[in-house]
Amino acid sequence: MNESDREKYLGSKGKRYKSIMKELERAGCGHELSVEDSVPMIVHVRPDLYRAFMRCVWMLVYEEGMSPLDAQNRLVEEFLRYHGC
Repeated sequence: MNESDREKYLGSKGKRYKSIMKELERAGCGHELSVEDSVPMIVHVRPDLYRAFMRCVWMLVYEEGMSPLDAQNRLVEEFLRYHGC
């Protein structure tokens, strides 16, 4: 997926995500903050579940020094392993 396709797919949320990633990169948080090597996954959930997921992501970022992308991948991998997928 090239950059223009990614922008069309994610819209303004994609721009916000990219700006957060760039801000973290400037601050020295995380490792390889490569959005290009990932595929967007849109899941519609209740607001409280979204906040809980993002809280877990930021806990991994700040407590373990992971990048946000690595933290998201880890949480999804753990969910899939737990359910035997």
